[in-house]
Amino acid sequence: MDGARCSKQLPGRLSRRRALAAMGGLVATAWLAACGGDDESTEADPVAVASPTAVPKLYPVEQYGAAGDGVTDDAAAFQAAIDVASAEGGGIVQLSGAAYLLDAPVFVFGTGITLAGVPGSTRLIAGPGLFHTDVFTVRAGSFTARDLWFDMAPNGGHDHASRALNFRNDAAPIENILIERIRVDHAERAGIRTEGTSQPVVHGRVIDCVFNDCRAPIALDYLVEDWEISGNEIVAPWGDGGISVDLLTAPRRARRLNITGNTIVNSLVPSGGGQGAIRGRMIDSVIANNTISVGPGGFAGIRLSAGQGNRVTGNVISRIGERAGTGIEAFAEVATSIEQNEVRDFSIGLVTDDNSRNLAISGNDLVANTTPVRIAGSGHTLSNNTGVSGSS
Repeated sequence: MDGARCSKQLPGRLSRRRALAAMGGLVATAWLAACGGDDESTEADPVAVASPTAVPKLYPVEQYGAAGDGVTDDAAAFQAAIDVASAEGGGIVQLSGAAYLLDAPVFVFGTGITLAGVPGSTRLIAGPGLFHTDVFTVRAGSFTARDLWFDMAPNGGHDHASRALNFRNDAAPIENILIERIRVDHAERAGIRTEGTSQPVVHGRVIDCVFNDCRAPIALDYLVEDWEISGNEIVAPWGDGGISVDLLTAPRRARRLNITGNTIVNSLVPSGGGQGAIRGRMIDSVIANNTISVGPGGFAGIRLSAGQGNRVTGNVISRIGERAGTGIEAFAEVATSIEQNEVRDFSIGLVTDDNSRNLAISGNDLVANTTPVRIAGSGHTLSNNTGVSGSS
């Protein structure tokens, strides 16, 4: 594991006709899009040119007193930059490729804030003043964090900051969250968490991030809707799950989640309490094409409970060490399809309980488990599953 994994860049696109570089040498570029094509008319306005896209204003934290030496507490400087940006309608709080010590929590109350670091080199160090406290608490929408490395326990262990990013607002919904190319090491409670206790947290994306040795690296609790969790690498999660969804509000369910293309390595999430590398209560959601390995002491690969209308497909789930635990669990699940998954080296490949109904279980490779399936409940259809007798 190194910072290079977080340096993935998204390709930019140049306008075919012209580009403007602005903002006094800072990294800020606005592109003009041309339209009108091949019209060679000599009329007064042969080509219509769109207005330039507004360039977000930059708020470098060094201009607000950040030292960036990894020793001086820069929390006040971060808070000042964020507060000014919020008061002016949003913008980019710009971090250099430095190490910033944060020894007090930082809050985001205004919309339109972006925390932007330098790929692979911007390090945020959680100081002892953040003991059992979140680094950033976000209470407004249109928020982005990118290219940041959260070092939550620089001296090792799990007794420092609780969460890198926590989203919560009891007064109004939080909408439009983008978390990309961040890295979180050794989070004591969660890497990213939503707490929509009375208001939803909706339209979020967590993409191309790395979480190492964290308890519940991605925890979407309470009211969450329309989230994409994709392309992330999660190493040695422990405690509550690698990707945990809607665990604390039994009457409610997360809706329309897309959990795809993630890699979870050496999951150490134990049995008890419904834990799994991916787990939760969901409606109309997709869990697809994830690669999961469950380590010694870990239990389930994917565990769904009390959801409905979900699709679990194309996942590869394996067990490290001696056979134990369960590959896929569906408890009190209704009208969910479980198809084309490869599950191997568990005590039980796939299990359902008496409260599950109308599951479509097809095309799964379950043969390399001590017990391929253990089916309970009613109304299920099983077809073309390898290692399952009576699955035609």
